[in-house]
Amino acid sequence: MRLLTSALDNGFERFFASLSSYTVDRLCRDSAFELVPAKTILFESDAVPNSLLVLGKGVVQIFQSVNEQEITFLIVKSLACLNIASVLSGIRQPVSARAIEPSTILSIPAVVVRRLFSADGIFRQHIVDDLTRTQSIMLRELVSLRTETAFERLKDWVLTAIREAEYAISIDLPYGKALLASRLGMAPETLSRNLARLETSGILMEERKLRITNLAKFRQLAAIEPGQS
Repeated sequence: MRLLTSALDNGFERFFASLSSYTVDRLCRDSAFELVPAKTILFESDAVPNSLLVLGKGVVQIFQSVNEQEITFLIVKSLACLNIASVLSGIRQPVSARAIEPSTILSIPAVVVRRLFSADGIFRQHIVDDLTRTQSIMLRELVSLRTETAFERLKDWVLTAIREAEYAISIDLPYGKALLASRLGMAPETLSRNLARLETSGILMEERKLRITNLAKFRQLAAIEPGQS
């Protein structure tokens, strides 16, 4: 049960919650737990996955390389299945994944995942919930790209980061400006212009830190409805 103890200590509590003893035993027998360093490639596009990778703690970039440039689709935080659709269907993975910071990964053989998906209703619900959450995030991202300006996308990202940090005055970020530009679907120079615009609203982003420099102006920015910025 060493794997279970390590997993529970590293962000997988909800993943194992309510699973049957048979499923827990099977996962502990067949799975592998690993702490991977930052910049580790977890899987590459066009490969058929042998295992489901589950992120416990850490941050992972989901991306695709096109013409020697990277397009970032998602920045995934724990707890999340990273490649469940490809594992269930057996199709090639359409994207690649890289750890942005040291991350804990549970690797479950694909054949075990498919068997448990059929046999264990609670395990199946975990997987369905993850797929539903991922689809919802992807739809929101698509709507944002199609309906919002670059500045609006940046503003929304900043406000979300500040809310998630419970309105702290200074926030450490897991990635810098280059990855943020890719994440928001804009050129680095466009991000730089919009960051300069944000400074007039009391927000300063340094390489990996976000700071509220003027609380009154920030509150004005936060009160702006989408489409009015």
